[in-house]
Amino acid sequence: MGYSHYWDQHTDFDHLQWRHLCQFVKTGTNLLNNKGEHHVICNGIGETWSFPTVTDTEIIFNGRGAEACDTFVLERVKPEPQPYQHDDPQYAGTPFVPRFNCAKTRMKPYDVMVTATLLYAAECKTADNQPVIIVSTDGSPEDWSAGVEFFYETMQEIKNTGLAYYCGKTELLSRVFGTLATVD
Repeated sequence: MGYSHYWDQHTDFDHLQWRHLCQFVKTGTNLLNNKGEHHVICNGIGETWSFPTVTDTEIIFNGRGAEACDTFVLERVKPEPQPYQHDDPQYAGTPFVPRFNCAKTRMKPYDVMVTATLLYAAECKTADNQPVIIVSTDGSPEDWSAGVEFFYETMQEIKNTGLAYYCGKTELLSRVFGTLATVD
């Protein structure tokens, strides 16, 4: 099974967006890891009892042990595109080439953190209201329902820190699936 998520990073996250995104990941990690008997979210190679890397420059995490798959990596500063991307006809004549990234989660338990983090990141906009990243997936809106619920659970936890979020599920999922996406 090859269930994967994809994102094109078009520009850098600004410092405030990144600080809030890091807080979201730290809070979400604590929520998930405190729900079970062991860590669900670990470092990039899935070492037991490890923690994600959450710094001023990058967020890196994976599942635990056998529940790990592809490492999730998101960077504050847009990395340079791969050489093959410069030759992609869809970017011919454009002033920039987005940086492609992906993570195959195979719907393992850490997928909920990947989808919730991508939903949060997809909400980040530039000064001219353009998305910092564009997200796509092999999944369906139903496959993302746990991630959506976890997004709201995490946002509720950090509400007291000055971050507030009032977007509905349909609007949130539209960032990934378009305007027709809904989840019960």
